[in-house]
Amino acid sequence: MARYRRQHLVSRVIISRFSSQGHVAHLELDSGELEPRSPASCMYMPNFISAAPAEAEQLWSSVENRLPAALASVDDGTILDRPQHVATLKDCVALHVARSKAMAWTREESLQRASSKLKAEIMATQPGWLLERFRQQHRIIGVGFQALEMAADDFIRAAAPMVNTPETFWASVRELFGYSKNLFAGTALEIVSPEAGAGEFLLGDFPAVPLAKSAQLLGGPRGGVTIDDAATVVMPLGPKHLVGLGPTSRFEHVPEVHVNTLNGIQAMNALHEACFRPGADFVDFVKTTRQLAVLPGGRLRTPQK
Repeated sequence: MARYRRQHLVSRVIISRFSSQGHVAHLELDSGELEPRSPASCMYMPNFISAAPAEAEQLWSSVENRLPAALASVDDGTILDRPQHVATLKDCVALHVARSKAMAWTREESLQRASSKLKAEIMATQPGWLLERFRQQHRIIGVGFQALEMAADDFIRAAAPMVNTPETFWASVRELFGYSKNLFAGTALEIVSPEAGAGEFLLGDFPAVPLAKSAQLLGGPRGGVTIDDAATVVMPLGPKHLVGLGPTSRFEHVPEVHVNTLNGIQAMNALHEACFRPGADFVDFVKTTRQLAVLPGGRLRTPQK
């Protein structure tokens, strides 16, 4: 089990493309701390999938083992002439939509909303049963609204482990991956590269971002954008390349203003960390971008055994 404890949510082969001499520039978003790190020490979550880590690793490897060849065809400009590599990059985007911190955030937010709804309903319909259960469990006789609320919270805490299990979380991640793969197979691949002198891309820890047609920077679940409703899904592949899904296949060089917009998407949608090429100065850019909006908070965790 220890072998699978450190589970990367962003593929190491992608992070490594932002490295120089074995390190990336790693920015901790909460503290603002910038330090060099190896790709292996970035963008992972301990025990992200704890129900079936070996099975999950096998599934992710079915995509990640094909990535080096696909990325090489991006670098040499032949990607759009190689259908098997195009399919690999679409699968890579699907992988990073499903195996993501945003998925864990969505799970936690959904459970909290469900718990709040259940609490209100059970307090309204079963007050006597709640107080009697609380008395039997804790040998305390509760009276009044505060006692009833305490009894409801106690019941929900006891019931949560039966709903929020490692097995159901793994099933949700696996299902989203399969659904995303099938959906993205019907899209065209867009490769974007900065024009000469137009800068480079950075990488956030939720890199595959579904975006709405309204051109808002905040996408994915925190922006209320599902993959079904998204106009595109964008993801950096390295400092010089970014992939998008759209209606038409293309390989395009874009000006600095477009590069800044795409980097703003990464900065806005990252949850805890960002990485970029050592020597690139993105610290002030990330800080300024994230001040433009109040980002949804909340805990980030996955169910553990």
